[in-house]
Amino acid sequence: MPMPGKLKILLALMALSIGSSLVGRSWFSAAISVAIAIGLFIGNETVRKVVLFFSALGLVFAALSMLTFHPLAFVAGAVAALQSGFTVFCLTSADVKTWMFTKKLTG
Repeated sequence: MPMPGKLKILLALMALSIGSSLVGRSWFSAAISVAIAIGLFIGNETVRKVVLFFSALGLVFAALSMLTFHPLAFVAGAVAALQSGFTVFCLTSADVKTWMFTKKLTG
């Protein structure tokens, strides 16, 4: 079964995040992001649930930051909300869950 397109996009966004962490010399953030990306790629259900939890939490905080009247905070909150929302959408979709389950079973 091929990897769903949504998951490919999510992993590409994670790769961009890893790249920006490396450029910014944030080694710990890059290492954590690489571990999470590998966990999602191999189909680890625990990693999926942890990422889902933190993305939902990020979605709530992004929505709260959009309530401020500062335009820059609104734009930053909107971008964070889009990223977190896409992550939640991707990891809760049936095709991604099925792919991760079969990937974990088949190795």
